[in-house]
Amino acid sequence: MYLAFAWIRWATKEESPGAQNFGFFPNRNHGATLLAMGAILATGMLLQGVRKKSGGLIVFSAVAVIGLTHALIFASVSRAGVVLLSGGILAVWFLSGARYLGGHARKAFALIMVGAMVVVLVPDTAVKQRLEHKLADLTAEPESGEARLDHRLEIFTDSLAMIRAQPLTGWGGGQFVDVFPQYRMLAADVGDGRHLHPESSWLWMASEAGIPAVLSLMGLGLVVIAAGVRAARRGPDRALRCGCVVAGAVPLIHAVVDVPLHREGLLWLSALLFALSGPFGFMGRNHGVWWSRGWRASGVVVFAFGVVILHGEWTGRPLSPSGQAEERLDKALQLFKRGVGQAPPDASLHGEPSGDPLEIAMRELEQALEIQPLDQRLHGLHGILALHFDDRDEQAAADFHRQRLLAPTWLRLPLVQAEAWKNIREEETLRLWGHALERAKARHEGKPGASDKLRRVFADVVRSAVGRPFLEKGCLVLAGQDGELLKELCQQLPQAALARQEVEIRAAINRSKDGTAALECLDSKLAGGDR
Repeated sequence: MYLAFAWIRWATKEESPGAQNFGFFPNRNHGATLLAMGAILATGMLLQGVRKKSGGLIVFSAVAVIGLTHALIFASVSRAGVVLLSGGILAVWFLSGARYLGGHARKAFALIMVGAMVVVLVPDTAVKQRLEHKLADLTAEPESGEARLDHRLEIFTDSLAMIRAQPLTGWGGGQFVDVFPQYRMLAADVGDGRHLHPESSWLWMASEAGIPAVLSLMGLGLVVIAAGVRAARRGPDRALRCGCVVAGAVPLIHAVVDVPLHREGLLWLSALLFALSGPFGFMGRNHGVWWSRGWRASGVVVFAFGVVILHGEWTGRPLSPSGQAEERLDKALQLFKRGVGQAPPDASLHGEPSGDPLEIAMRELEQALEIQPLDQRLHGLHGILALHFDDRDEQAAADFHRQRLLAPTWLRLPLVQAEAWKNIREEETLRLWGHALERAKARHEGKPGASDKLRRVFADVVRSAVGRPFLEKGCLVLAGQDGELLKELCQQLPQAALARQEVEIRAAINRSKDGTAALECLDSKLAGGDR
């Protein structure tokens, strides 16, 4: 049923199929994980059906295997799904045992593997192209390739540094997103985006709960897998139950390089599959009345917990504290747009608060900051709102300072803040431009292309200063005696601005170590050239 609804949703999308996620998870890798779990389970069912010579089971499981595999290869663009499916099918075969399966099952398995190889290797699909590109990346010379595993190694390394700083207890649930920027060094070169997680469920749990907690969970997972394998090999329907074990283990394995264990649907499905593969109920043992009652009572607790989770997913209530902070942030953004006249005419807010929208937005952010004081977005927006009041410049400066402390490696943050100050206090704009250049130097120092990246930041600064004499002069001060930055200054400033500062610029070029190119650019621009 899931596959049928997913196909309908995928086929009726207006966007191109390669640009959308197949299934109902917002992350393509999580959707592929679910498809791989289903295909592995269906493979176990098919092998069991062949062994038992059950026509109905063979037909049902064969349709499931074909449909789920087709979706993984032709609809999904996730490489993880193909890798997990391939390894999972081999694991089911190995755990079931060729001797147990018999000749017909061996033939069925061989057909499955040959068919899967043909389907993967022959058609030119999006997932095949991504696998080929990744193989080329992994075999490339280190100096010629970009960060491998989609920059995961950099994020892993920074996450491990964060874990080492608080190894026993972690930083607390939900704190990764706000604490990680303090340890974000290698990952900062990937981009200035906000990292919600460390690209690994196990690292995520270690960073928030501590190493002892994650080792305990890993140990529990290994015990459950070992118990499931032992029970499956000793009990009836070995192939089917081995399929349950392997499919249930898929999220635990995938959690090394992604976060499927933080997706409730995959976590609970994995638990269900382990329960189906386990010894209880299959081995025919009588564990006693109290044992049975205990398991039933725990089942009721788990069921009630599941109902609460489903209710929260469907209604969005009750909100967690972090959810309340996000809701207040969204409300503050809408109020800000309304206050500056950027909101659509038909935009409405729940409750339609009366009063100055900007004042109300600031109060919303202050309440959100009581919940998440380390969220740099809240401080930044609070500072921008403060700049719209004549008597709150100091408040804005303090908010922006806190935001920079909370996002120390966000390269362009000072540029964003400087733009907000430009029409209010040009001295503050110039000071923040200096911060941006310092950040660029600190991040790229000693790395290939460092001077080019610094020059690009400085070029943005000069372009923003054009038409403002005070800021244009400030750019010359920021360039100092750096020949490359002086050349960039001459390239970006218009002829009139260069003429106003010709004496000062020539003096700075003469003091620089390598100002030949800057001098040529200055002479060309002043003479009316376009170099």
